[in-house]
Amino acid sequence: MGRPRVHNEATAQALLAAAERIVETDGIDALSLRRVAREVGTTTRAVYSVFGSKDALLAALGRRAFEILERERPIDLLVVDYAMPEMNGLAVIDRAMARHEGLKALLISGHAEILHAGAANGVPLLAKPFKVAELRRRIAETLFASSPDAGLCALNSRVLAVPG
Repeated sequence: MGRPRVHNEATAQALLAAAERIVETDGIDALSLRRVAREVGTTTRAVYSVFGSKDALLAALGRRAFEILERERPIDLLVVDYAMPEMNGLAVIDRAMARHEGLKALLISGHAEILHAGAANGVPLLAKPFKVAELRRRIAETLFASSPDAGLCALNSRVLAVPG
């Protein structure tokens, strides 16, 4: 039996779920339209038919992250890359913090001017490229900065990473 040529909402949700799994397990650099299609058992044509481009798929993942932020509370830390389609990382952080007072965020970027702008806004920063150990350190610093629970283990924290 051939693959369907008409793609419905179920296809879109399956593609988004696959993209989310890939980003969560292997990072944003592992995300490709070919891999997303393979995980769903369809073709890249289906991905282009539903989303139009990789940037549009990433934007849909960003919107999904906001849905998660609204639905799943508490989120202890929002990790955001500056460079994203539709909305930059600082705008994402501003929007999220406007809705969730006290939410902590970490901005990631490879551009010095963006890192300076983030610092001016008081947002903790992590410069690309970085090693996993550095990411862990910055997450711990951000989570426990001026927290009365600074001695507690970070393993109980909920972190939401928004792909860029």
